[in-house]
Formats: sequence, structure tokens, C-alpha cells
Amino acid sequence: MAPLRVHASPRCATPAARAQTHDGLPPRPTEGGLWSYAADDEVDFHEDPSGLVRVHYAAAGPSQTLLEDADQSGVPDYVEAVAEVAVEGLGLYADQGFRPPVTEAALGLGALGGSEALDIYLVDFQGSSDGVFSTDACTSAPRHCTGWIGLENDFAGYSYPSLQYALDTVVIHELFHAVQSAYDGDQPVWFSEGTATWAQTLVIPASGDFLAKCDAYLALSDRPIDKPPTGPVQSFAYGTALFWVFLDTRHGAPMNLGLQLATESEDGDDVDIIAGLADLLLELGDDLPSAWSEFARLNLATGPRAGAWPSHSFAAQLDGVPEEGAGPAIEDDARFSPLAANYYRLEHAGGPLAVGTDTGHPALALSVFPVADGALDGPLEQPLASWWAEAPAVVALGDAPAGGYWLVGSLSEQAAASAKTRLCFGDPTFVAACLDTEEPGDEGGSETGAGDETDETDETDETEGDEDLGLDDDGAGCGCRSDPEPRGAGWPALLLVASLAFRRRR
Repeated sequence: MAPLRVHASPRCATPAARAQTHDGLPPRPTEGGLWSYAADDEVDFHEDPSGLVRVHYAAAGPSQTLLEDADQSGVPDYVEAVAEVAVEGLGLYADQGFRPPVTEAALGLGALGGSEALDIYLVDFQGSSDGVFSTDACTSAPRHCTGWIGLENDFAGYSYPSLQYALDTVVIHELFHAVQSAYDGDQPVWFSEGTATWAQTLVIPASGDFLAKCDAYLALSDRPIDKPPTGPVQSFAYGTALFWVFLDTRHGAPMNLGLQLATESEDGDDVDIIAGLADLLLELGDDLPSAWSEFARLNLATGPRAGAWPSHSFAAQLDGVPEEGAGPAIEDDARFSPLAANYYRLEHAGGPLAVGTDTGHPALALSVFPVADGALDGPLEQPLASWWAEAPAVVALGDAPAGGYWLVGSLSEQAAASAKTRLCFGDPTFVAACLDTEEPGDEGGSETGAGDETDETDETDETEGDEDLGLDDDGAGCGCRSDPEPRGAGWPALLLVASLAFRRRR
């Protein structure tokens, strides 16, 4: 058996300094440390007849759980319900092909909770959390871990609509952390919390908890999916579940199982999960750029823009994406972060429409959607066009009726740097002046001016460690302007349009 290492960082709840037991393992709630039982708690346990789960609870004392016993079984109904949800969850994960949680015995630790069952401790989090999966120890390579689940002892004062709803959310979520630890106990938070939130949807497909987390992700959708904000675990990390649900819908169980297998480290070092995902998609007859660009488009058709064009089944229940800006003309020194998306809304007066970029990238996907019924914003119709902006170009979209038009841009691959381009969206005369190029011809299609080549080596944008990934880069030459300086012939006629060009949201 591989050497063991102590692993004391819990998932979901806020990490804190923890004492060590006499044998060097982090203490469980019965032994002191964080989220422990009080000295005068009378702790009992109930082991499910399957032998898979043992629930520890305080029958009396400060941490006393809900004691109602309507069926007069001698075990509180709440305790039995916890065990039932956990056993059902283990069966659900087994049906998906996942490994069971690693037992203490498998790592030679004995029966830390009194048996080989997975231990769930009902503790009083006092509102600081509602659940946690905490590891006892892990093998070194691969990093397989065993541990226990801590669960709120009564959910009093929490916002869940019912006790059953709370259990179906929190137990299923924490239980999946135990499953993840059978593959790798050190998965990055954006993946571990995101896929555990995905797992909740196997029981409650579009729960309020899941939708709220997705809204937190969409609010920062211009940020790379694997670069959550710094600091304590943010809702963004949980909200990446939206992508895992998308992939589940696209590929089903082989994707879900393959993702966990892709995290397993044979040598104990961190693995590149995005690279593993890209390989998995190829095995399933798909590819990362195609999947991500479609995901970015579907995310636009959410909230107030859902309904007319197919999107996520729960799209209308989401808040929707924020706009980078809106106006009768769009001009932006845009930065597209890898595995992120930017959204722009044009208020078009009617007539010819074009999109221009002054640099290209092979994985930069652009799409233009009309708003239904000529409204300035609202449900979207089928896209006018979608293309890969591989080179500097002006794409003429032909005559378009007055109304709102959305432009989606996504750098749809893993990359060390973001893609920067001058992005112009509006009538062809404006786009030509914005790019300082000639207006596209009447025959339509894409054109690139002969003098538009850009030296892409002038500046780089290393994304690793950048705390402002996907956000504005103030003072660094990026950003949108509402009062740009003239750029080439024909500018005076466009001055009013330019003055109305959008300002980036802060």
C-alpha cells in the first residue's frame, strides 16, 4: 500500500487550524477540534442496515439533533432520513459508474467511527456552514483519501424550503466529495465544488441552490472557468456546475465518469484537468473549442433572453449574463480570456451590419444573434452568423432590420494568454472607421484590409496568477471607450455614433 499522508483541509466549509489526535490524524467531532461535540453532549449513532452509512448524533446536550420519532423505531426520524439519503446517493453514484468512497480500512486506519461504514456526524455549524467533507488521510500516489461528512444537526435558521430539500442538497453534495476522493483528494476547488454541485442535479435537477450558484458563475462569465476569484471559496467555483451540467447533457455518464478519471494522479503531482477534458471530448467524438463555444452561446440565451432559441432546460430560471456594453455602435479593445466569454448588445437602427476585428486567433469564436420581434433586448432568435475569427477580418452580415443584436465572443480553448483584438460592431461605415479599413463590399462575406496586419508579439497577457483574470485591465491598454479619438477617413460623419458607443460595465 502506498504511504499515507495526513490531509486536514475540509471541503465546502471554511478551513481553519485543527488540532491533531494522538495518532497524528485530524480529530473527528467526537475528539475535539473544529465542529466538535461539546463535553456534555450525549452522542449516539445509527448505522443503516446496509452497513454503508453510520450517522452520529447528540441525543442530548448543546448539539442535540431533531429527536422526533414518529415511527417509534427508537431512532430519530431525522437521523434515519440522513442515512436513507446517503445510501440512496451512494446507489445513484454507483449506477453512474463511480467508485465508492475509500474506507478507513482500505488505508489501514481501522474503524475510526466504530465500523467500516461511511461516518456522518450531525454537528451544530451555528450558521457558518451546512456541511463538510473532511479527510482523515490519503495515499501519496495516486492521492486516494478517506474521510467523514459533517452535516448540520437541525438546519434551524437556514433558508432551505424543507428539511428533505436540505438533505437532498447537502448530503448529496458532500457525499460526492467522498466519491471524488476515491480518484483524487486534492482536486482544485473550481472543479471539486463545481462537479459536486452538478451531482446535486441528479436528485433535484434545477434546485434553487444550483440556480443561484449558476447565476454567480454567469455574473463573472468573462473570467476563465478554472480561475475563480481569490480568497475564501466563492460561489463562482460552485457555479461552474453549469458547464458540467452542459457536458452531462451533451455526453451523459461517460463524460461524468471520465472527468473524475482525468483527475487521478499516478505520480502524486497535480494533473491538468482541462487538458484531460480536451482528450476526453476527443474520445467522445467532440472537441473542446466546439463544446465551449456552444456553451458560451447557450449562456447568452438565459434569463430575459431565454425562450425563442434553444438553451439549457432551466435557462429561463437564470438571471442571464451581463453585457460588456451596449449602444448603437460597439467599439472595444477587447480581451477574451481562455475558456470564458464576452457579450455585447447593439441597438441597431436598421440597414447593413458588420463585425470587424484587427487580430485573429484560431480558437476565437464569434456569433451574432438578433433579438426577437425587433426588440432592443429579450428572447433571442437563431444566430445570423457564427464563425472562427482566425485572422483580422471584417464580416459583412447584410441588411438587418432595426432592433437589438447580441455579439458573443469566446476564446474556446486552454491557453496561457488571452486573445486581444480591436472589436467593432455596427454599420459597415462605422466598422471601417473603427478599424481604419475600407468598408466591406456589397457582395458580403469576410474581407481583410491589406494594411491591417498586427504584430501579435507586442504584448502578452499571462493568465496564470492574475487576480483580475477576465476583468478590466485598467491602464494596460485594454477597455472600451465612449469618447474615442478619430480613426481614419469618414470619422466626422460618425462622431455622434462614436459618442454613443458603449462604456464597459465596472
